[in-house]
Amino acid sequence: MQVIGGLAFVNQVTFFSRRFRVTARASKDRILVSYHRSSGNRAGKLYDIPVVRGLVRIFTLLLGTKVTWILLAGLAAVDISLTLLFDFNNQFLGVSWPIFGLFTPVDLILFPLVVIFIKHFVGKSHGAEHKVFNTWLKGKEITFENVNSASRVSARCGTNLVVFIILLNLPLALFLPAYITPLLSVALGYELFKSNNKIIRGISRFLCKIGGVLQYLLFTSEPTEKELNLAIKAFNKLVELESI
Repeated sequence: MQVIGGLAFVNQVTFFSRRFRVTARASKDRILVSYHRSSGNRAGKLYDIPVVRGLVRIFTLLLGTKVTWILLAGLAAVDISLTLLFDFNNQFLGVSWPIFGLFTPVDLILFPLVVIFIKHFVGKSHGAEHKVFNTWLKGKEITFENVNSASRVSARCGTNLVVFIILLNLPLALFLPAYITPLLSVALGYELFKSNNKIIRGISRFLCKIGGVLQYLLFTSEPTEKELNLAIKAFNKLVELESI
């Protein structure tokens, strides 16, 4: 079975393969498990095209659930509103923001808010997702004891990819339009993240250590029994579906 990855949200953990996407959600005193066919196969040969495949994989992952659609739409609305507000104030007051050639005022406002939200509301689910995934990678049985003792830091977490994307975004933002830079940063960052080149792999290992620190401090928390059971239920259901 090839597990492509996982997602975590408030009281919710998702794992997905090429064929299925399984979500376990806490509802009062119960765990509700739902699943459906992954949309991954719809992309077909786009997964084999360099540069394009990074965008396809990430958008397929993020836009696969209603929760992420709502969250991204909300962030986009806030981002656009604040950007327009700052642009208006800059023109009206004649204020210049030299640092915002790389970081907009919106970035500096939203980033700490997003980090606080993830750490305190999603962090435990995110940590549980990583623990299950790390247990599976080591070839161990997905039991509560094995999962509980696993690390909550994952070498394959999207946080590590984000480090690549940010480092690419900084120089690209100096020369390219704002609407192109994020897409190109994601596409190229994915290629570097997945590269088998020895030099790039060496750099990748170093950057992944930075990503690991960020995961531990900012984006995950030690899960409780509830979050661990959510992640275990979701993963075991995925294994069951893949065995059919």
